[in-house]
Amino acid sequence: FYLFKDPVWLANLTNRHKSAPSVLFGMDVTPESLPDDVATEAWKMFDHDPRAALGLLYRASLTQLIYQYDLPLRNGHTEGDVLALTAKQASVVYSYMDTLTRYWSMLAYGHTLPPQEAKSILCKGYRQNFPANNSNTQQGETYA
Repeated sequence: FYLFKDPVWLANLTNRHKSAPSVLFGMDVTPESLPDDVATEAWKMFDHDPRAALGLLYRASLTQLIYQYDLPLRNGHTEGDVLALTAKQASVVYSYMDTLTRYWSMLAYGHTLPPQEAKSILCKGYRQNFPANNSNTQQGETYA
């Protein structure tokens, strides 16, 4: 009860996302920038534009880490820094983030396309790890 009367604690609670970056790695990481159903949108893009699909999944995952898990991500962080913070503060999604980061890095920096099975692993993995951002489809529904 005392914490709710403490103005410093209350200010920190209400302002915690005001310092969140709006851009990381050149990508908009605001919740408003995401489609209603990230996994389905990425699934649709994967075959004709895997870079855009991986970019959407990575951008959406960063957004979820910031807003759902309160990860203190900053512009100077690297993909490795993001993984280290995820391991410490959002360990339940670490395995997914590790896999996504590996495929993202291979394509972004190594210009190596992900294998075909990455489409299912990453899109279904996003849906399982960040279910709050999949409002248009049910958990377990197949993709079209």
